[in-house]
Amino acid sequence: MAETESARAEDRLIVALDVPTADEARELVAPLAGVLSFFKVGYELFIAEGLPFVRELLAAGNRVFLDLKIDDVDETVRRAVSRVAAEDGIQFLTIYGGRATAQAALKACEGSSLKLLQVSALTSLSDADLGEMGLVGEGLRFATREQFVIWRAQQSLAHCCHGIITSGKEAKPIRDAVGRDLIIVTPGIRPATAGTDEHAVPTTPGMAIGNGSDYLVVGRPITRADSPPDAARAILDEMQEALDARS
Repeated sequence: MAETESARAEDRLIVALDVPTADEARELVAPLAGVLSFFKVGYELFIAEGLPFVRELLAAGNRVFLDLKIDDVDETVRRAVSRVAAEDGIQFLTIYGGRATAQAALKACEGSSLKLLQVSALTSLSDADLGEMGLVGEGLRFATREQFVIWRAQQSLAHCCHGIITSGKEAKPIRDAVGRDLIIVTPGIRPATAGTDEHAVPTTPGMAIGNGSDYLVVGRPITRADSPPDAARAILDEMQEALDARS
C-alpha cells in the first residue's frame, strides 16, 4: 500500500498553502506551474474559502491534500468524509481519532480514490509537550516519543487506514515496525540551510526520504523563498537523489 505509482520526486512533494485567502494561495501556486502540482490545504485556507477553492485547484490539474484532522462522532465523520470523497482528485485527507473515527471515515470513502492518513504526533510537539499531555514519560505506557508514534502507526494499520503523518526522524522506526503497508507523509521538512521554525523534529528532504517517507510536505522554505520555483527544484533534486538511492 505504501508504494506509490511514481518514483518521481515531482509527484511526491506537496506544497503547503498556509495562507488565509484564495488570492494569496493563487500567488503561491502560479509560479510553481510546471515544477510541481500537489498542494496541501489546511484549516485556515479551508475555513476561509472552502471547497470552491479546492475545486479550482483540481480543475487546473492539481492534486490536493486536505489537512483537516477530522475527529468527531461517527455520523459526523461519515458525513464529512463522504463530502470530501465526492471531490475527484483530493488524494489525501487527515483524520485524528481512533478506531471508531477510522471505521466511519473508511466507510464514507469506499469506492473513491481518497486515502485516509492518521496523525501520529504533530511535528511541532516536543517530548516535553507530549509529557505534559500525559502521552510520554517515565511510568507511562510509552516512555519515549518513538514508542508512541510506532504504536500510532500500528493502530493506523490495524484500523485499515492508508497511511500516517509522522516526522522524517520517526519514519524509519515506523517502517521497521510496519513494513511497506502504510503510506508515510512527512511535514516539518527543512533544508539544511533553512531554520526549523516551530517544528520540534524537523528533517531534511534527503533524510526523510532515506528513512522511508513517501511524500514530503513543505511550506515556508518554498513559499517564502526569494524564488519559490528554484527552492522547489533544489528540494526535488535532493528528494530524487534519495529516491534513486533507495530504489
